[in-house]
Amino acid sequence: MDSLEIFFTVINHPIKIMVLKFMEESEGTNVSFNELMDFFSIDCLSPERLLLVTSIWEMYNDQLLIKINHYSGTRFELTKRARELNKIITDFDYWLESHQFYGGV
Repeated sequence: MDSLEIFFTVINHPIKIMVLKFMEESEGTNVSFNELMDFFSIDCLSPERLLLVTSIWEMYNDQLLIKINHYSGTRFELTKRARELNKIITDFDYWLESHQFYGGV
């Protein structure tokens, strides 16, 4: 998948954007799936858990996340590509916010 296709797959899924932003705010530390579930307030029996699992693995397959085997379990970390995508999304958010006063897009 090329970069533009990955951009559109992330933009069309707010949960992926939230994962990117949460992991970026974690200041480069790797994050466990349980920490992501806590962030989204999802318990292990919730139907939303499947959506989160699917989103995480799609991001992994798109090379936005790397999987790290840790003594406490599997953890995920953003790739350079994901950090660049997050910067683009953040810049786009700022641009939209600043132009909203003038009638938006």
